[in-house]
Amino acid sequence: MDDLQFAQRYGQLVESIGGGECTVYEFHNEVGTVRSIFLKREIPIAIDGQTYFEAVTPCAYGGPVILACKEGRRWELAAAFERAFRKYCWEQNIISERVQFNPLLGNAADFAGCYETEFIGETTAVDLRAKNPVCGEFSERGKKTLFKALESGVDYRVTANPNQADASRFAALYASIAVHQNMQQGKVERHQLAKYIEKLGPDLVIAEAIYRERTIAVSVSRLSGSVLEPELSAMLPGFAHLAPEHVLHFGLACWGKQNGALFVLLGGGEQSPFKDLFIRNTRFEVWEGRKIWNEEAYAKLCAAVERRAAIVELAAMPHGFPSS
Repeated sequence: MDDLQFAQRYGQLVESIGGGECTVYEFHNEVGTVRSIFLKREIPIAIDGQTYFEAVTPCAYGGPVILACKEGRRWELAAAFERAFRKYCWEQNIISERVQFNPLLGNAADFAGCYETEFIGETTAVDLRAKNPVCGEFSERGKKTLFKALESGVDYRVTANPNQADASRFAALYASIAVHQNMQQGKVERHQLAKYIEKLGPDLVIAEAIYRERTIAVSVSRLSGSVLEPELSAMLPGFAHLAPEHVLHFGLACWGKQNGALFVLLGGGEQSPFKDLFIRNTRFEVWEGRKIWNEEAYAKLCAAVERRAAIVELAAMPHGFPSS
């Protein structure tokens, strides 16, 4: 499994963001192997003086994934994993789990019998398997804007597997651009970003849009297996008319095509006119899974939450009791 989102080192980097402890659980039997990586987060309500936890997907996508399996026995392996993982969760005081399955791996289909699954939307991608991804995937308006930007002199530079010097340079560059923008990414501390790039260097691809020898937009993408996933981007104000973000997508697609990547995953969420410029044909279903692993503790937790809500409601009333 070379998908970065199933690597513990990546999960550990997002611990401070998602909270909790990044944990890996692997199940082996004579049929095959299943791997699951999750954040083990404390539930802020003690039950009978005992601390309990929930498990959540640490990255954008995850869920258990089958690493190896004898032919025709995937459901059997998934059922065996469910039994073993339930026992593990009881031992680890994990009450429940919420996962967002990986849409490209399709692991939701393997574990539909283990979790209560729900379709939550689509994620979009540029298919680099096409002979010419730009012509095949970019919309007519997207191509027109891109070609105009290139004719105006906007170029791109791609740095794969950034070293420590690259990490420091990009972190400084990103911070200098993001500070001009009132956006969430601008809050990323420079040293944290440098650490992130240095830690995941072999799995990262940095793209820059350059105009008159000046970098006017930057992005960082994760190379997860054969999929490029843009994660951060920033653009200097005053250069939007040159469409540098179009050039970043173009450069990333060109680099990915030349280096064996299969997709550039642009993400899901609400329909985005900007994304629609680059994903004319390729979409994947996104499924979420939920599971109560310890029904007894879950029932006690629900009762504790109800009691707490009742106490808060009572305290808010005049004199601490309902009025007639």
